[in-house]
Amino acid sequence: MNTVEILKGEQACDWSTRYRSIVGYGEVQIVSDDAGKQRGLEVLMAQHGAPDLLEFDPGNTKRMVILKIRITSMRGKKSSNY
Repeated sequence: MNTVEILKGEQACDWSTRYRSIVGYGEVQIVSDDAGKQRGLEVLMAQHGAPDLLEFDPGNTKRMVILKIRITSMRGKKSSNY
């Protein structure tokens, strides 16, 4: 996740950036079962405002490679003006 905003100033040296950032580290797993693929796609769609209980075409999901990341650690930082 990154959030960045450029802060303009009157002079070049007055410009700044307001930011926050998170970096995650972990292990990647391939989700190969149909139920797992369905659940992963539902989570992604819900994050973008899709309604619950979406149905996905099995022909399409069979061709997809779904990756699941198990986060083991995260680091974050933000600017002092955030």
